[in-house]
Amino acid sequence: MTQKTYSIEEIEQKKRDLNKLLDKKRNEISETYATFFEEEESDSPSQRLMSNFSRFITVADSFWMGYKLYRRFSPYLRKRNKKIRR
Repeated sequence: MTQKTYSIEEIEQKKRDLNKLLDKKRNEISETYATFFEEEESDSPSQRLMSNFSRFITVADSFWMGYKLYRRFSPYLRKRNKKIRR
């Protein structure tokens, strides 16, 4: 089995290539992340109102679902007192 030896110049070139690729991937990830969390530009007050209303409905629905789940599963979450048989 033969092993190839690398010169310092080859290693430095490979390092530069990998750093370029890493920077490219880092930029792609940051752009993708920004598209997920950027706010939509609303031109008119009615669009802003509808956007805020939609956000409010989503939050209210989430709280309502959480409350319903809590009510359904709360008996299972409490500690049960064991009855002592005499």
